[in-house]
Amino acid sequence: MLDHDRLVGFSNHVHYEIWMMRLADRLMKGYPSGSERTSGHSEARVVEIGPVRHTTVAEPQYSSDARSLPVFDVGKEDKEAKTVIGNALVESFAIHVRGLLDFFYKDEPTKKDVLAVDYFPDVVTWHLHRPEVSSKVITRIKDRVDTEVAHLTSERLNVTDEMKAWDRREMKKIVMDAAHAFQDHVDQKNLSDWWRNHRVP
Repeated sequence: MLDHDRLVGFSNHVHYEIWMMRLADRLMKGYPSGSERTSGHSEARVVEIGPVRHTTVAEPQYSSDARSLPVFDVGKEDKEAKTVIGNALVESFAIHVRGLLDFFYKDEPTKKDVLAVDYFPDVVTWHLHRPEVSSKVITRIKDRVDTEVAHLTSERLNVTDEMKAWDRREMKKIVMDAAHAFQDHVDQKNLSDWWRNHRVP
């Protein structure tokens, strides 16, 4: 278990993961990808934020609302670039979802894991507040991310075009419900100023 200062420090990384998941989901609209055949739009954009470390240092300049972000346009004729960006956004979204599912729903940490339960007096307290989600649903989502994004597996050969669409709404809802429960019931002294100044919407 981390001491107080390290819990506060690590909470920045959790906030960043949530922010990145939400922003990737929002920016995905308008980009075709191998996973989702969305219609392309000439005004399709992607955020230009330069190199970002795995922390929340970028958040003061960028709202989670993509419309207020500095952007560069991808020309409507550059279909290959749009597809690359679309794939990158899908993969980013999926990886952040997987990490957050582990944080909120994994109870037995490995040596280096930090979990939501570490922020509560005991497992029971967190379970009383955490939204109930079937372990089968969580396993299904994580297995798919592992198979199709995180690892090069032979199982990718079994994924048909019809199976490639991701139910982002389901994935995002599970994570955000857990994030809200965590935010509302955790001891606020164990969270960084980011959580107080930039509440998860």
